[in-house]
Amino acid sequence: SQWFQNLRANPHARVFVGSRRPVHAEARMLTQDEADVALHSYATNYPRAWEKFKPILEETLGMPIEDQGTPLPLVGLHLTEETRRAKR
Repeated sequence: SQWFQNLRANPHARVFVGSRRPVHAEARMLTQDEADVALHSYATNYPRAWEKFKPILEETLGMPIEDQGTPLPLVGLHLTEETRRAKR
């Protein structure tokens, strides 16, 4: 996807959540271990959403999502100092 390629080229991003103002963030590609933990955490914390979301991801990947080692690129977003200063 283009947004993913854009973040790989330039990790500075603005994140929009609902109708809130955008916040500045720094994107980082997760390692396989981090992606495994993130997927497990999402599935555990949001089981009903995961039940609907997992088949979509599996169809996109063309393979089942396993507990570990699924080659699904995930991005971590961290608020930047600029965002933290603006919240004060």
